[in-house]
Order: sequence, then structure tokens, then C-alpha cells
Amino acid sequence: MLSLLNRFKYGPVFASALLFNLAFPPFNLFLLVFVALIPWLLFLRAADKKSAIRSGYIFGLIFWLWQCNWIIPFVGKWTGSIGLALVPWLLIPTLVIWYFPILAALIHRAFGMGWLWAIPLLWAGMEFIRSQIPYLAFPWGLLANPLHSAPILIQPAAVGEIYLVSAWVVLANVLGVLIA
Repeated sequence: MLSLLNRFKYGPVFASALLFNLAFPPFNLFLLVFVALIPWLLFLRAADKKSAIRSGYIFGLIFWLWQCNWIIPFVGKWTGSIGLALVPWLLIPTLVIWYFPILAALIHRAFGMGWLWAIPLLWAGMEFIRSQIPYLAFPWGLLANPLHSAPILIQPAAVGEIYLVSAWVVLANVLGVLIA
């Protein structure tokens, strides 16, 4: 499967989004958050600006469609129609997808400037922003959320809330990029 993804230009982006979503329920493979972003970060490091932005749209679409999958049974049971349930399931990601292309462009620029230290801060900052905007606040699906089952790993939240935990998880992924 990985060789098939490598033939596809945006294969690393799909791989990252898949690994990222596997860390969340119902799969709960929480340790994947420490390596899930490495393929996408490697892609962003080598990509041109337009490809980086496109990768943000791809990652965001896969991420949001998975994070919003609960809408289908909820609205489907409420309305009695799966067709009607697909409307909000597809609409919500199109409203909030723009977080990830912006983040991808910023990370791409940080790689270009050699500011690897900024990548965890950019991620945490974008998570903070997307958690605060009225009517578009989606505070679920934060990078640190899968670590809820490992309290020892989320202790930095006592100082910097969940965003600091997300930052150090991204730092682990950045270190993985340096090793790769």
C-alpha cells in the first residue's frame, strides 16, 4: 500500500491523514500522533508553495471528513434520511477546511527559512485559533486529544493547556523528520 501511495504525488499527505485519524477513536492508536505527521512534514519540506497549499486542502478534507463522521448517523436517525445526513457531513469540512492550507503554507515557509522550532508553535497556534473562532470553533480533533488515555504524556497541559501538549507532539514529529 505504501508503494502505491509513493507513486501518487500526495501519497505522503494521505498517509499522514490516515495515521492521524487512526490515533483517534474508535481505533485509539494514540501513540501514532508522535509519528503521524512525519510523511506530511517531509512532503512540505520538499514541496513548492502551491503543492504545499494543496496538501493542506487534502489533509484537511480527510481529517475533517473523519472527525465529522458522527454527523451521518446522528442526522440520519434524526431525519430518517442518509441523503440528508450527507449534506452537513460534506458542508462542515468545506467551511472549516481552510485552517490546514494556511498551516501548510506557514510550515512550508518555516522549512524554507530553517525555522524548524517554529513548526510546533505554528501548529499549536492554529489549533488555538480554530478552537476560538465563534461559529467555526471546532475544538475537537486537536492533536493532543488521543493522548487522553495516557495521562503521564499530557502533563504539560497543566502549564500550557492542550495546545502545549500539541506543540510538543509536533516537536516529536519534527524530530522524526530530522532523523528521516
